[in-house]
Amino acid sequence: MPPQFNNDFGWIQTYSGRRFTLLDPDPDTIVIEDIAHALANQCRYAGHCLRFYSVAEHCRILWELAPDHAKFACLMHDATEAYLIDVPRSIKEQLKEYKTIEAKLAKVIAEKFDIPYPWPEEVHELDGRILLDERAQNMACYYRPPCPVIQPTGYFWCDDEADGWPFGVEPLYARLRFYTPQQAEEKFLEAYYEERPNERVRRDDAASDDVDSEDGRFLSHSGG
Repeated sequence: MPPQFNNDFGWIQTYSGRRFTLLDPDPDTIVIEDIAHALANQCRYAGHCLRFYSVAEHCRILWELAPDHAKFACLMHDATEAYLIDVPRSIKEQLKEYKTIEAKLAKVIAEKFDIPYPWPEEVHELDGRILLDERAQNMACYYRPPCPVIQPTGYFWCDDEADGWPFGVEPLYARLRFYTPQQAEEKFLEAYYEERPNERVRRDDAASDDVDSEDGRFLSHSGG
């Protein structure tokens, strides 16, 4: 029997001002602007990085490196974290109800944006491999020196791991850019509209309809 939740206070207000119900998500309250903004403001690894590195940038990099058929899924694979936050993987495995909520929301988001779900296998593969790139470029070394760093010829790892790649996978050799939240939001939306160009046209048309052609004021804010 699935877990029962008290939904009386199970909602949050999103960046765009929408009321999003966490445990019974309504697709009509899910918009890409909220997802991009929230992911751009969340730091990976619970903030335990050497430099700020957002979930949005992580998704953007995977989108760039993914095969064409998996690009959009890679961009959106962490969209649930816009509403449920980025919980470290080791903790998430112990939170069974969280995983139930996350899976339900992921399915709603996938249907909303017409993405195959469960995610294609390439999403899981790339998401696992980029951990090595992120660790080498933005995490303190928890072994004895030398720490893992990038060299022109590739990666150099601690002696403890000299016999093979950590976790049994090879890195993506991706370069982190350390975007600011604003930059990450813009880059995420840029990738989204490259995947969904028709939505960019509709958004631009809607924006132009809201602007007074004479003085450029937003009609919704100016009262007419």
